[in-house]
Amino acid sequence: MVFVEPPEDWEEETRLVHGGEYRDSETGSIVTPIFVSAIYKYPEGNPYGYKYARNSSPTIEALERKAAAVERAAEAVAFSSGMAAISSAAMALLKPGSKLVTTKDIYGTSYEFFTTFLRSYGIEVDERGVGEGVLERIDKNTDVVFVETISNPLLIVPPVDEIAKACEEVGAKLIVDNTFATPINFLPLKVGAYGVVHSASKYLAGHNDVLGGIFATNDKKFALNLKNVRRMLGGIPDPQQAYFIIRGLKTLHVRVAYQNEAALRIAKFLRDHPKVERVYYPCLEEHPSYPVAKRLLKGCGGVVSFEVRGNGFDAIKVMKKVKVVQRTASLGGVESIITHPATMTHHTVPPEVRKELGIKDNLLRLSVGLENVEDLEADLDQALSSI
Repeated sequence: MVFVEPPEDWEEETRLVHGGEYRDSETGSIVTPIFVSAIYKYPEGNPYGYKYARNSSPTIEALERKAAAVERAAEAVAFSSGMAAISSAAMALLKPGSKLVTTKDIYGTSYEFFTTFLRSYGIEVDERGVGEGVLERIDKNTDVVFVETISNPLLIVPPVDEIAKACEEVGAKLIVDNTFATPINFLPLKVGAYGVVHSASKYLAGHNDVLGGIFATNDKKFALNLKNVRRMLGGIPDPQQAYFIIRGLKTLHVRVAYQNEAALRIAKFLRDHPKVERVYYPCLEEHPSYPVAKRLLKGCGGVVSFEVRGNGFDAIKVMKKVKVVQRTASLGGVESIITHPATMTHHTVPPEVRKELGIKDNLLRLSVGLENVEDLEADLDQALSSI
């Protein structure tokens, strides 16, 4: 049994295709197989060998090796969902009395987990900073800082490099949710982050057909501890899940390159549309995060948010009128998806917090897929013309 260990000089595209793959000399297979066995012959003398599928399996290990290679990390740990990765890492790093600094403008379930679940266990959670405002919230009592590379849904890009430096100065650990940016557009560990988390259900897998999560880090000791936490909490993906994510990762660079370009074009189209009030996309010069995005990111990803001219009912009407674009609450796949954050992804965020952040009822979030851009523009135009 041999896993492909990518040389340092391999570039991202080659790492995505070959890195971490399981290669079997007996069969000559070049595709990692799905090991469905729940149990394994007990590995005498090797406490880290395969024993039980809740611990690991060759398919899971191949996914972890590939994810680590792509994020330029020493280790990666695979999970059954992005939230399993976030919650498991948080519980491994924090204890009663610990302090977590995060932001209000993150994924709604992440916000809910931090501000309700963690607080109920005596963990101090400071979520008052947004974007570069996080810097002023970090102090000597801070244990963990959690930010998103590109926030959800207003696409704020925090100065991750500066936040990493501030964390280093006080001994805090920076965890970056890199789901929206992907490792194609940004590598948080390269600028000093302690860990990187992904909802692999989104861009990494890329086809809206599987759930999964990834945590990557250069701290091998913590990665081992996190695998033990996963063993106890049961958040490991099954082999079929892992296989789909492995397969999706092989085309990540091609998909993200197209989505970067298509999303920028659609952002400009929406900016000029008479039925659109405001567009949020970090690669537009008028976006408040444009200077940071230009400095840190290779591309701004495939998500564009925009406010329609009207109220929440008008936004929902537009969402219901699209034909090519699909109405649901996810992103990062080959199909373009439209979402109403106030009633979907951020409905668990208190209304006063949504108002403070600027998540208005007339806001829509668009995840650009791989369809023809002109078809998407025509679809959005006919939907917007209905209000």
